[in-house]
Parts: sequence; structure tokens; C-alpha cells
Amino acid sequence: MSVKEDVAGYYDNNTSKFLRFGHGKHNFAIHRAVWFPGIENREQAILFHNQYIYDYIAAHKKNTMRVLDLGCGVGGSLFFLADLLPQIHFYGLTNSREQQQIATKLQERFATTNVEILCGDFHDIPSEIPQVDVIFAIESFVHSHSPPKLMQQVFSKLSEDGVCIVIDDFLVSAAAESHRCVDTFRRGWFAPGIMTVDDLCKQSEGFRMEKKVDLTSFLELRRVRDYAIACVSPLLKYVPGYYFNSLIGGNALRYGLLNNLIEYNVVVMKKMELSDSVLEH
Repeated sequence: MSVKEDVAGYYDNNTSKFLRFGHGKHNFAIHRAVWFPGIENREQAILFHNQYIYDYIAAHKKNTMRVLDLGCGVGGSLFFLADLLPQIHFYGLTNSREQQQIATKLQERFATTNVEILCGDFHDIPSEIPQVDVIFAIESFVHSHSPPKLMQQVFSKLSEDGVCIVIDDFLVSAAAESHRCVDTFRRGWFAPGIMTVDDLCKQSEGFRMEKKVDLTSFLELRRVRDYAIACVSPLLKYVPGYYFNSLIGGNALRYGLLNNLIEYNVVVMKKMELSDSVLEH
């Protein structure tokens, strides 16, 4: 199978399990909790990503504004934002039919009218999605098999002063690339796109980095559940299935985060105006 088919299969088979067993099921979140300073409870920690995107949009809000979530899952972040910002139109893109079907049911339940969720490959963003002002990707960028192509798509879909916000795992250094845990993470989570932030910037022609925030120290990496998975992880490789592969990959990711090989960052990149781009060259 291709990487595209692998990632789609990963989420088609795992999404219901992530929602059933994950800590973000009440918020329809398939991402990690971030205990940033000032956060008081688990719900706030799970909603950190959504709140970060909301704060950015609220600070830069225009009369007419469109926002795109690349790798939107079942739409948890979109429904959160759409409820707080009813005047803004939101788009979501997932390559999982299962996720799109769940998102459609949630949209009907919430009676949300300012969200559209499509199924497709974010390396080839559907033409139905117009130019937008903000694009964000929460724990989806690592699934890219061609980050330069993905960033070209992001560039083409962003308005002249648009911004791309990536919240994801990155290599701490180029040397981490060869570590066994990075390879295990890549295979278990179908994450060929993990790279250093510097490499992301080099592969993002037409953008300049505005901000990087390291969130690694605010993640939960020493739960009882984590130690239990670490103990059984060597045996899970003998059990077939996307879900058990994801547990193996997640354990490798945890090792990388704890041992300064991988970091969990917010990276904010702004589309440069033509004059700025010319000056940089």
C-alpha cells in the first residue's frame, strides 16, 4: 500500500478506538493533553490546542475570514471554534472516510452551519476549499510523505498575509534521525514527515517562521498507562493490527520525548509578501 492508503487505513481502523479509550472522547479530540501553565484540569489540557488556535484567530480576526484544519479528525477542533466564532467559515480535510462519517453525524447533532468537512489528501487540497486566512494542522503534519508538496499546497490555499500553525512532533536535531525509536515511531504511527523545525523552514518556500513554542515539558509522559504499554510493547509486535502498531509507535515516541530526541512544538509560519520573498533571495 502507499503511505496515503496506510494513513487512511490507520485512522479508518483506529478512530473509534481512540475515541472510546482516549482521554479526549468527550471533546472528540484525538490528540494529547498539554498541561501548559495556567491550565487547571484535564479538559482544559485537552482543549489547549483548540484554545491556542482560537486565541490566534480572535487576535487577528477580520470581517470576512476562512480557516482550514488539515487532518481534522472527526472535527472536534472545528466544532469548538465554530461555536465561539459563528461569523467565520471553517473547513476541515481528513483522508479517512470513517472520520468524515463521524464528523457528519456530529455536525448534525450540533446543528453547526459554518463548518464543511471533506475527505481528501492534504497533498492535493480539493478545489472546493477556497483560499483561507489561517491553516492549522494538529498532529497531522508528521503523516506527510512529501512535506515540500504539502507546504506548496498550504501556500497556494493561503491568502496573501495568511498563517499556517503546526502543532506536532519534531526531531530535536538531525542526529536524532538515525535513532531506533524514531524509526519505530515512524512505522507505528505512519509518520514519515517528522523532521527538525529547521528542515520544515527550509522546505517551506515562501514562508517565514514567526514563532516556535516547545510544549514537550507540559505533556503527560509518566502515567501508569505509559509504563504498562512500555512493558508489553516488545510483545505487541507479534500481534497484527493498526491499533497495536499505534501503541508500539506511541511508546517509541514517548521514549524520544523523554530522551531529548523528539520535541512537541507549536510552529507558526506566515506567508511572505512578494517583496519580502524577493529580498530573502
